[in-house]
Amino acid sequence: MRNTRNTQDRDDGIMRLDFSDEFLLDSAEKRYESGDFMGALTMLNKRAGMYRPSADASALYADIYEALSLWIPCADAWFRFLDTCNEADFGEGYEGLSVAFANMGDGLRAELYYRRSFEASGETPPLPEYDEEERAPEHHPQLRLVHSDDGTVTDPELLHRGVMFVKTGELDKAREVLSEIGPESKDFPSACGLIAMCKLLAGDTAGAAEECERMLEYHPDNIHALTTYCAVLGAQERKEEAKAVAKKLAAIDSDSMEDLYRIATALCETGLDEEAFEKLTKLKDLQPYNDDILWFHAVAAFRSGRKEEAISSLETLTTVYPRKVIAKLYLEHLRGDKETSLSYFYRLEDDAYKELSSLLLMADGLTPEMAERLGESNDMANFIRLAFDQLQGNDQKLIQLAGKIAVKCRCDDVVRELLLDFEGNEFVKLSMMKDLVERNEDNSFGVVICNFYREFYTHKMEFDGRRPDQFMKAFAEVYSRYSITADDNERKLLYAAEDVNYTLVDADADDLFAEKEALAAVIYREARLADGEHGIETIAGLFNANVHTVKEILNFLI
Repeated sequence: MRNTRNTQDRDDGIMRLDFSDEFLLDSAEKRYESGDFMGALTMLNKRAGMYRPSADASALYADIYEALSLWIPCADAWFRFLDTCNEADFGEGYEGLSVAFANMGDGLRAELYYRRSFEASGETPPLPEYDEEERAPEHHPQLRLVHSDDGTVTDPELLHRGVMFVKTGELDKAREVLSEIGPESKDFPSACGLIAMCKLLAGDTAGAAEECERMLEYHPDNIHALTTYCAVLGAQERKEEAKAVAKKLAAIDSDSMEDLYRIATALCETGLDEEAFEKLTKLKDLQPYNDDILWFHAVAAFRSGRKEEAISSLETLTTVYPRKVIAKLYLEHLRGDKETSLSYFYRLEDDAYKELSSLLLMADGLTPEMAERLGESNDMANFIRLAFDQLQGNDQKLIQLAGKIAVKCRCDDVVRELLLDFEGNEFVKLSMMKDLVERNEDNSFGVVICNFYREFYTHKMEFDGRRPDQFMKAFAEVYSRYSITADDNERKLLYAAEDVNYTLVDADADDLFAEKEALAAVIYREARLADGEHGIETIAGLFNANVHTVKEILNFLI
């Protein structure tokens, strides 16, 4: 291919820029090697908007994120590398994932991918070397209860128990345990803060306020105590009192990331934008590529009259995290001087949210043919991306609907993005996989489930009988769940489905096609998966199937 980068065409004298795949990738690599990571990401993002994903581009994304110590995006990039690379290069992807998970503190997955990186090249991974002292149980005090000399449980252990009870939702037990920590203890502020949070979660705002006030009697300048109290006052709609506490927090000078974040959050929640901007600027200097900090900083800058600084933070945010499409939307608004309002909550404005929801609901009611025509528009793909970015993917009903529409409208490029999303909602992924099977066509998709990459194949099936669509739904239900859990499950499920369908048709048992849940349970049983040796009642429970109907179908098979 002729290189036309920044050269003049000899025939018409028009200057043309080279935006070829090769040039963009080469430019990104050169910028990366020179240490210009933002420039490299800019070129990669431009390439991503013009060309299909590639292994080379994904690997370069991963290298840049590793250089920036952004380990979650780094892992995400390596998973996308696995989806596009040759099998011979799997070892490189596994090695990258091992490093990413190790830096995230996930030792189990780090070791798993470390071993896989060797196995991919046909090598035996070396056994980890342990010091004998490290093997001894007495060198792992975190596994033992901590007691004082007289046998009583220490405050740190009480605090730990309280935290565990909070995590499991046992709020009364948490309060009981934490209340044993007295004012003289260094753990008292943390204990009081957790008790206040328990009361707040239980709807007892007055009790939460009293707990905070008790804490502040002993520790009037404690940042944890003040920020908790500020949140409680806000929940009670005591806005002026909350603002007074926030102003006290704003006057506290700290270089601690945790303290600064707590203070900045309280300032944002109480509308002290000027003070919030000051603290968030310090946070941004400490962590220049943290997505939450960049968003908060942009909002505080905009709300305190610093439009250009808001634009700068949004530019950084969208360059480092190109799937932050809501941030891109607001960036376009600011660049175009469009009237807008920015909220500290990462979400669309109310009117835009309603419009998006209405569009998705409308698409849900369309015929498959009409939905496909709608999906041919690039706008539809962008709407789906907006839905998945709303509240950083925490609007469960919206993303469930958007995932369904993505498959129905055949926005398969978006579908592939979503299935590979390392942090994506796995329930939504499984639902999308079921819908993909129901489309009844030969295709393949990469999917990341439980931090593992698998290839997911769909097949064109020919089911006889009076209700083939019903049988296809039953097959999709079981196939989407179990085809990727073991290498041989795909084949077993296909054979089982064909056998069940043929038997029922041959027996003229058309009435048994009515309950797709029972059909799914029977297909699962007949596939004889590794985990499938359960009783009929248990299997029926897996699919919410009627046990009697399951047994009736099985009688035909016998």
